[in-house]
Amino acid sequence: METKTNKEETLRQFQTYMLQFPEEAENLIPLISFTKDREELFDRSVSPGHITGSGFVLHPNKPDHILMLLHKSLERWLQPGGHVDPGETPEEAAIREVKEETGIDVRLHSVHKEQLYPFDVNIHYIPTNKQKGEPGHFHYDFRYLFVTDETEIGQNDEDHDVRWVHVSEIPDQSMARAIKQIQALHQ
Repeated sequence: METKTNKEETLRQFQTYMLQFPEEAENLIPLISFTKDREELFDRSVSPGHITGSGFVLHPNKPDHILMLLHKSLERWLQPGGHVDPGETPEEAAIREVKEETGIDVRLHSVHKEQLYPFDVNIHYIPTNKQKGEPGHFHYDFRYLFVTDETEIGQNDEDHDVRWVHVSEIPDQSMARAIKQIQALHQ
């Protein structure tokens, strides 16, 4: 069970995100409903889904390149991220997941310095995984922007194909808003 402070911090971050990006409200109606109706926000067994954390990692010398990995079961290039473990907040989960999935240490970008809230929030459907015994569900993904001093991709715990990718080469429409924000940071 998550601690009350983790849930409260997550809800505070989400409320701040909604104040910063009110145009996102219509897209995030399912997440708004989810946070009102659920005591557990991170539990993988909760239907219809759970909050996850992921990160857009900027290359230290090429700020128009982000770290991407080939997700084995989804067969798509995605930013690293995953499930929130007990006792974690979504940004802590994202930092841990980046390290596990890419071998790279990261820290929050300065855009998060004044007030911590996600750089982007996305809802995406995860299909049924019979091998894991998981029904189809939604990930309410809190995405953060990270920086690193590392350029070499290290060993990762999950044997992913990991690469630095130019933002113009990322076709995934679920990342379009975040990609535009990343590009705007460097203009």
